[in-house]
Amino acid sequence: MGIGTRTGGSAAGTRKAPRAAARKVKRAAESTSARPSGTKELRERAAKLAELNLDFVRNRKFSRAGAPETWGPEVFRGWRTQLDGGSTGVSADFEETDISRLCDTGLLTPALEAELFRTMNLLKYGAAILRGRLDANRPSRVLVERIEAYSAEAEGIRNHIVQANVRLVIAIVKRLVGPQHHFDEFVSDGMLSLMQVVEKFDFDRGFRFSTYAYRAITRTVYRKMVQVHKLESRHGTGMDEVLMEIPNRNERSLSERTWSNLRELLGEFLQQLDPRERRIIRARYALDDESKGATFQSLADDLGVSKERVRQLERRAFEKLQALASQVDLDRFVEASCA
Repeated sequence: MGIGTRTGGSAAGTRKAPRAAARKVKRAAESTSARPSGTKELRERAAKLAELNLDFVRNRKFSRAGAPETWGPEVFRGWRTQLDGGSTGVSADFEETDISRLCDTGLLTPALEAELFRTMNLLKYGAAILRGRLDANRPSRVLVERIEAYSAEAEGIRNHIVQANVRLVIAIVKRLVGPQHHFDEFVSDGMLSLMQVVEKFDFDRGFRFSTYAYRAITRTVYRKMVQVHKLESRHGTGMDEVLMEIPNRNERSLSERTWSNLRELLGEFLQQLDPRERRIIRARYALDDESKGATFQSLADDLGVSKERVRQLERRAFEKLQALASQVDLDRFVEASCA
């Protein structure tokens, strides 16, 4: 009887052991399936990558590079071997960096420039594709590291391009900004413009980056110059506003030496308007040394027409000014004035 009792107890214990083990395995499996495979640190890195700007200029040749997850260093680090040495990057905090030191970077040859832009955009293209496959809850370490590597390399290339073109910004500002202005402030705005256009340049169109960047930088400096003129002087502000209002004008930065010349040119344009149009433009923008421009209502009362009619005449006058301005090569005009 004792033996039977011991035997029965042993059998019950034997039956309970597999059930307990099964429950333990089930709980472990459920815990594993509920928990993302990536660590917290990986998920945080993946979240940062999701917010990263990976805009790139498309090129039909990128598809020939193969799957981004298979790229080796030879695909995107060949540009480094073409450099003659020196720094391969520039701090994004350029305002805190000695401008003269940034100019130490050598100028880019046409071939190297094209290779830099090709590689930068290829890397961003690859990073964007891989990011589209990244699971934010279960990020793959391999994918995260590849995306980070590609984006970091692309940023390094962008910084090198910026550094190699600092001279262009300084040359534009030196030639077009008067000594009474804050040189560093204009250089800072020009550098921001340069960094923006690097992201938009299509290297496959066959012309140099400096040609593309020149207009964007001078447009930025032009706008800054207009702001400075409006703050520094009440005289001529109306004329500057007329220049700003002409649609689709060929914007150029203006130095003090060319500012008065351009005003004279605009004065000649105004003489070709009919008397009412000329009166409206001069009164609206205080071109006759008035402290404040006339309102539509005051002009309507003076001319004996409605406010809407004054607006129509003003718009017609600007269209005529636009047509006259389109017949003048303002690039050549400004360059001749600066010579």
